[in-house]
Amino acid sequence: MRSLVRLPHSLVALLILLLMPILALAAEKPPQPEEANLVVANRHIATFRAEFGGATPRARAERAARRIELASEAVKPLKTNTVSYSLDGKSGIAIRAGDQILFALVPADLEADAGLTLEATAAKAAEEAQRVLDAYHEQADVKGIVRGVLLTLLATAIAIGLLWALLRAGRRVTESVQQRIERKLAATAGVGWARYTYGIVLRVAQVILIALALVLVDVWLTFVLKQFPITEPLGDHLIDYLFRYTGHFGDALLGALPGLVAVAIIIVIAQAVAGMVRSIFDAAQSGNLSLPGVHPETASATRRIVVGGVWAFAFALAYPYIPGSSTDVFKGVSVLLGFLFTLGSAGVMSQLMGGLVLTYARALRIGDYVKIGEIEGVVRELSTLSVKIVNIRNEEITIPNAVLLGSAIYNYSRRADSQGTMLSTKVTIGYDAPWRQVHALLIEAARRVPAIRKTPDPTVYQRALNDFYVEYELFCQIHEAQQRVPVLSALHASIQDCFNEYGVQIMSPHFFEQPAQPVLSPKSQWHAPPATPADSERPRS
Repeated sequence: MRSLVRLPHSLVALLILLLMPILALAAEKPPQPEEANLVVANRHIATFRAEFGGATPRARAERAARRIELASEAVKPLKTNTVSYSLDGKSGIAIRAGDQILFALVPADLEADAGLTLEATAAKAAEEAQRVLDAYHEQADVKGIVRGVLLTLLATAIAIGLLWALLRAGRRVTESVQQRIERKLAATAGVGWARYTYGIVLRVAQVILIALALVLVDVWLTFVLKQFPITEPLGDHLIDYLFRYTGHFGDALLGALPGLVAVAIIIVIAQAVAGMVRSIFDAAQSGNLSLPGVHPETASATRRIVVGGVWAFAFALAYPYIPGSSTDVFKGVSVLLGFLFTLGSAGVMSQLMGGLVLTYARALRIGDYVKIGEIEGVVRELSTLSVKIVNIRNEEITIPNAVLLGSAIYNYSRRADSQGTMLSTKVTIGYDAPWRQVHALLIEAARRVPAIRKTPDPTVYQRALNDFYVEYELFCQIHEAQQRVPVLSALHASIQDCFNEYGVQIMSPHFFEQPAQPVLSPKSQWHAPPATPADSERPRS
């Protein structure tokens, strides 16, 4: 007895892997032929989707087109009809022109989802073929061609006249808008939104005129094409496209109308609320209304924040009603704007927060004379991102708000109205000058400057007893903080004059070697003019 040969499992698996592509190719269905449309004289007659008699759908369409063109050469237009047939067990319907077979339709040519029978499809194809044959014979009629050419020339002349009228109307609209802009700018001295408002009106008018011109060209071209039998279907397509596009636009407009009405209502309500908020905070800024936690200096910034919040809330409410807000394009633009805002908002937000901190801290006001680091001048502008300062050299300096948060701000104008602005200067005098005399000289120099306030009296302090000299500092007050630099210059000049008048040297001696005699102020000179014996033995405070 013969024994069975058993193959190893690995060899079996290898054979299966090698045979799988072959089995897959064998199991694949043959590719379906590509459908072909039978179009003659710009008219669609039928669609072939299956092979018939060994011919592909494309070959069937080409053969049918040649037969229809040959049939159109008959002296009289042939009448089309349909005939049912059965060939090799396959049934179909042939479309004939007279006794000539033009083409045939089989059940496989039917569209699966159309729900039409083969008889209905063949009848429609025969009707379209009849129109093609009639069109060829009408195209050969000389009278019809001449009539079409004359009507084309007449329509062209009318179209040119209407286009010229539209051009003249556009020019008149442009000239009228330009004159209104010039009159408005002349009345407002070149200030206002007239140029931009009328510019928008002009652009809208131009768009309307261009749309009318395009419609006129479409109607003209449709009329011209319909005058000739061969091109008549193209004219029908053009007018159908115009009506279809207009219908889509009208449907979209009607569909968006409720949303636009809702958006308009939200905008009107938001504008009314924003106007009320502006009125309240304007009154608080002018001092006519007192609001808890709102100062006149912070009323303007608070107003902008609240108004911005009102419009942000209004936009959030109106967003779902905006036409196209749910489309992918709108969503993509929103994502892109959000991404750009996220990338660029880090520095901007720091500046905005810095501006809010400065505003609500009431550290600065427009017109204040301040010193920030090495910059000293008058505040000219407080914005959400920066502060502009004009110094004594009339230079405008812009300081970002984030920089201000990390700097000490010296505001010389904040207490100027009630207490005046403090002004001080230092001088160093040797130990041989009596301190009482130095005090009196500094006070006398301050009193000689008209811009320095008489009350309170100027004051002198001895700030340090250094190795070679005594450091004195004179304090006085002025009326206007903006005059700090010129008043300080006048005070220095007055100090020099006073010390020269009384023979006191303004110097800070440095010794290269110790003098033989002690450097002292003799007691007999303690009350040298302008000091008097009545002066206190202690420094004035």
